[in-house]
Amino acid sequence: MTAEEIKADGAALEGADITPKRDEGVLKVVKREGSGTESPMIGDKVTVHYTGWLLDGTKFDSSLDRRDKFSFDLGKGEVIKAWDIAVATMKVGEICRITCKPEYAYGSAGSPPKIPPNATLIFEIELFEFKGEDLTDDEDGGIIRRIRKKGEGYSKPNEGALVEIQFEGQYGGRVFDRRELQFEIGEGDNYDLPHGLEKAIQKMEKLEESVFYLKPNYGFGSAGKEKFQIPPDAELQYEVKLKSFEKAKESWEMNTDEKLEQSCIVKERGTQYFKLNELVVGDTNGKLCVYKNDDSKPWAVRSCQGMLTCVGVGDVCNKGKNLVVAVSAEGWFHLFDLTSPTSKHPDASGHHELAAAEEQKPVFKQHIPANTKVMLISDIDGDGKCELVVGYTDRVVRAFRWEDLENSDHVSGQLLLLKKWLLEGQVDSLSVNPGPDGSPELMVSQPGCGYAILLCTWDSEQQATTEGRDNSAPSSEVPIRDVILHQTSGRIHNKNVSTHLIGSIGRGCTSENSGSGLFALCTLDGTLKLMEGADKLLWSVQVDHQLFALEKLDVTGNGHEEVIACAWDGQTYIIDHDRTVARFQADENVSAFCAGLYACKGGSNSPCLVYVSFNQKIYIYWDVQLERMESTNLLKILDCDPEFGNLLQQLGVERSDVSAVKDLIHKTLYFPEEQQQQSSPFQCQDPAGTDSSGHYTAMQDPL
Repeated sequence: MTAEEIKADGAALEGADITPKRDEGVLKVVKREGSGTESPMIGDKVTVHYTGWLLDGTKFDSSLDRRDKFSFDLGKGEVIKAWDIAVATMKVGEICRITCKPEYAYGSAGSPPKIPPNATLIFEIELFEFKGEDLTDDEDGGIIRRIRKKGEGYSKPNEGALVEIQFEGQYGGRVFDRRELQFEIGEGDNYDLPHGLEKAIQKMEKLEESVFYLKPNYGFGSAGKEKFQIPPDAELQYEVKLKSFEKAKESWEMNTDEKLEQSCIVKERGTQYFKLNELVVGDTNGKLCVYKNDDSKPWAVRSCQGMLTCVGVGDVCNKGKNLVVAVSAEGWFHLFDLTSPTSKHPDASGHHELAAAEEQKPVFKQHIPANTKVMLISDIDGDGKCELVVGYTDRVVRAFRWEDLENSDHVSGQLLLLKKWLLEGQVDSLSVNPGPDGSPELMVSQPGCGYAILLCTWDSEQQATTEGRDNSAPSSEVPIRDVILHQTSGRIHNKNVSTHLIGSIGRGCTSENSGSGLFALCTLDGTLKLMEGADKLLWSVQVDHQLFALEKLDVTGNGHEEVIACAWDGQTYIIDHDRTVARFQADENVSAFCAGLYACKGGSNSPCLVYVSFNQKIYIYWDVQLERMESTNLLKILDCDPEFGNLLQQLGVERSDVSAVKDLIHKTLYFPEEQQQQSSPFQCQDPAGTDSSGHYTAMQDPL
């Protein structure tokens, strides 16, 4: 295009005003219509060909001459304002001509030597393609963002930030979730949000409105989401508006108390790699198997040295990341990192696939005293850091702490012995429970429905003596009797009977949490007790089964954790804080039992009961939930119904005559045919107790 052609055309200074201010700063003329209905959005990567002229027809730049298309991120200030405005109005295949005033081009400075100051420019642009912004670290296309409305400022939510969003989730054109929600980044799994959406929200600015496209790895994975009728391996679309957010303090901004509180929060959440809980099983042959979802085959198998007696998962190294801990009877301590950074590619459920060869070995291995029996990973001294506590067959308990050998995020250090206690009786279980002042107390079960509190006091001088010591050499240790023994009230049939305990039983968010925490005990001769502190017995139950395992689990969803006790024959007791009992019978005799939240079905964690039979099978009863535990008083329910009073009046029964009312209800429920001529039917709730039904799936022995 020459100067004469521009002047002859006359259209160079004409066209539609496409500026937001309508100041005619950018005029557009479409030379060739594009296809489709969508135009690029802010943040999209766009690819164009272009040619630029001055008003006198002088060509100053052309990608066509270079035979090289030009790409840039729209709306990010990478090009002149006129381009960000104009290209956002185009469709793929469109060719347009825009005329740009200086304030939308290079302004009073120009771009010497080709573009003089205060120059009005003409561009002809052809749009070839555009695609959303890839938000993933590996740029694998798993999270694509398209910004519909740019936000305010430059600040973005960080991990732990409190965000308020308005969003809509779609699958296959169907809206499956539409809500306004306030939550903390890192807790999205509790609100049925995929981890990829949380990652995307951390890239947003306040009041930004964006569309996110999630691949299965960043959505609900291979499990899908039964609640929303999302099948496995589904690609999702979310439209999100970030209404507001409050950033969490960074570590360098926190004082000591805030850092301690944040450390506790991190421990409570666990590692973000394990959004969906796995099942970890160890056996006497030294095999460690990790199961995911409802797959009967192990997701990962690891080999350990010796006969495994203790298996656990926790932040034993105090790095904000869970590791799998396996301890053998021979005293070999193994650490496995199932979220190794060398595992680059997550699988369809968001978990990282493990390499076949180089990651079979533990990331750390150390020998500690042998004859291990039980293990606990928890903060036992209230310093905000986890310790490892191991109980032994010789009535000894040892506490260890991890110490880094160098300042590194990787596992590089050793276990140091903090303290050794000597008990009077056998140690069958370890737990932590809040004491009267709210600080943690380390509890150890003792025979005859007793327990002991171990005093967790140590100083730097005491710890220094352990450094350089061979922790596997018991002869070098000095046993300490910082032990407070408690014997619970009530009749004890056998003072030597095996006893188990579980502490820190949840009471719900609305209850008074000051003072001592709740803990429970069970014995092999069938005694069950719930205690509040050392002196307050809340209830005691005697059953005709040999109880060998004790757990806690919220099966009603009200925040109150029920006590779960299991017997060798599979008989399982679920008891609430008011001593209401529901019973459940497993299919086979049981050699091991645990309870907790596990992602077996539906792509989310649910209450599960896990049994290992003597036939070496694993049974998982999943989604074990009860509508309520307490019995319902039918008379109170009916008394709240106005129709109930009218019916009593029609039948000539006084409402205050409780005996007559009970007799009428009894005959109506159990002899309805005899009452058809004299009573009108009315609906009432089921007066029965609770139903402890659940689903289960069997896993074959992995060995």
